[in-house]
Amino acid sequence: YTDWIARDPVIGKPMWKTFLTTELPRAVDRSLRTSGVNVIGGMSMSATSVLNLAIAEPKLYKGVAAYSGCARTSTLDGYSVIRGTVYIANKANVDNMWGPFGSPLWTKYDPYINAAKLRGQTLYLSSGNGMAGKYDKPGLQAPGAPSLGEQVVVGGALEAAAHTCTTSMAARLRSLRIPATVHLSGNGTHSWGYWQDELHRSWPTLDAALRR
Repeated sequence: YTDWIARDPVIGKPMWKTFLTTELPRAVDRSLRTSGVNVIGGMSMSATSVLNLAIAEPKLYKGVAAYSGCARTSTLDGYSVIRGTVYIANKANVDNMWGPFGSPLWTKYDPYINAAKLRGQTLYLSSGNGMAGKYDKPGLQAPGAPSLGEQVVVGGALEAAAHTCTTSMAARLRSLRIPATVHLSGNGTHSWGYWQDELHRSWPTLDAALRR
């Protein structure tokens, strides 16, 4: 969820950052008479996005929650994951987003490298470990979600990677002496039931950010 630098033949030229940080807040504040104080959260690939949005617009957000995400974008592994995700989602070419691998924008939009810019934000990071957990049972999949087998196998691998990313980002923040609430929930895959739990778990932290 970012502003793409070039038009893609499949999806055009998405301008998510402009929408999320400029157009949407104006519409919400105008229509709902809100206070203008915001927090933001995201899961999976949008967890990376919300960290980048908070870095880019520190005055817009008081807090950010990233569930099962990965902050590293400028490494070959990070690039490969994002490239694959974008292609699987909509057959788009990620080079139209930030340029080819190694381009300056891949570093500019790497929350791990730019973690110091999160100072002053209320931060919440979470992930499972990729092992099957309480929601990885027959009949517990969300409507439209992958099959149980895919949730356990593919979702398990994705969450294991997210766990590595989350612990790495947590260590990075500690090294910078930036406070963060980090919840490593134990067994759990990359799936909706766990993200719902984390939304509820993180809400007191985000609510406190809205009130400060």
